[in-house]
Amino acid sequence: VHTSDDEAYNLWTENMGIDPRRVYRMGDATNFWQMADVGPCGPCSEIHYYWGPIEEMNADGVNYSDEYLELWNLVFMQFDRDGEGNVTPLPRPSIDTGMSLERIVQVLQNQDNNYDTDAFSSVLAKVQELLNDSEEERQEHWVGYRVIADHGRAATFLIADGVLPGNTGEGYVLRMIIRRAARFGRKIGFTEPFLGEVAKVFIEQMGSAYPDLPRNQEHILHTLRQEEERFARTLDGALGRLQEVIEELHLKGETVIPGDIAFDLYSTHGLPLEITRDVAGEHGYTVDEKGYEEAREIHAGRSGSDAFGDYQKGSDIYRDLMAELVSSGRLPTSGVDHDPYSDPVQESYILAIVKEGLSVDEAVAGDEVEILTEATPFYVESGGEVSDTGSLSGHDGESAGRVTDVRKHKLVPGLIYHVVTVDKGSFKLNDMVRLAVDNGRRHDIRRNHTATHI
Repeated sequence: VHTSDDEAYNLWTENMGIDPRRVYRMGDATNFWQMADVGPCGPCSEIHYYWGPIEEMNADGVNYSDEYLELWNLVFMQFDRDGEGNVTPLPRPSIDTGMSLERIVQVLQNQDNNYDTDAFSSVLAKVQELLNDSEEERQEHWVGYRVIADHGRAATFLIADGVLPGNTGEGYVLRMIIRRAARFGRKIGFTEPFLGEVAKVFIEQMGSAYPDLPRNQEHILHTLRQEEERFARTLDGALGRLQEVIEELHLKGETVIPGDIAFDLYSTHGLPLEITRDVAGEHGYTVDEKGYEEAREIHAGRSGSDAFGDYQKGSDIYRDLMAELVSSGRLPTSGVDHDPYSDPVQESYILAIVKEGLSVDEAVAGDEVEILTEATPFYVESGGEVSDTGSLSGHDGESAGRVTDVRKHKLVPGLIYHVVTVDKGSFKLNDMVRLAVDNGRRHDIRRNHTATHI
């Protein structure tokens, strides 16, 4: 408790019957909480669990030793701090409290980490089964196992909540954790997409409490597999390039990967900074992250859009695109003309092409891009039914691409775009294109979806 908080001390020791020897008084650095330099603030009481011998328990180890595990924090929001540092009582004090469910489980199951509790034991066993690892191999690869379990769970819930992998905002975070898990999976022996199997464990384990998980299972598995396959196409090249950089630095006697190279690994090869940092650390190297940010800013200045900074600021390139298209009259305020219930083949003009988070004028063979058209016949994932796939072709027949997904932007109403892999030729802004739904797949999905409801 805070040194000045006699009220809390008395409540703990007298009302709750806690042995005074187990209640420590601490200063502002650890036990006074404030939202900012000004505003609501107050003392707090922290509840810790001690793993060590009781006779060695002391105040000096709290917040510093791993033998002390903080379970709960109660902040007594009772003051208002002004710009001069003065505090006055709040007219309506409150208690801001937070408890870690996983840490409570850890204590109750007498485990020294979260991963050995039943919150993760099933998924770790599944990873071991998929790899056919012995106990010794599992122990050897414990870091990879834990990253896959933690990131796999986060990705499963994010997708169930409507987040899709992307280059900005929460989409970037999702893409990063999927790719980081995939990279660790490759490192410990996976050669094919595997995160869907991880997701199935969490869906089965938590589906009764979180019905969005089983309701969106097909979409979750499809999204994970698609992102893993997309990353696999570039991973070998990206890691090969990174290995070349490390070898070049070794010959020079240097241990810091230049920021512009780290940024190029992301902008060209799709390797997030977090993975570059992981790989560098495994070799005893670090990344010039300040230089990375400078390279990102230079790139953004050249392109006229700070798309890579957008994810940090929570903004999105599509907001600007939508505003521009509406103001120029290319789109109505209602957005893309979307009718998935009539003709599955439709012609329309390309309004925008986005590659790696940047608006570009052209997409060529080998590119994976997001293409926005004036109209689309493709169904967009909704109500548990996944999006259509199909094809995109040029009016002259010289250009062709596969539509692997169709997405509705969650923050920009009316904005629908196609995820396209260009197989031949090129697509440019204002091109007339033919959009064709894979009708056989659509009918299969309809049958499955109807059967689910029955």
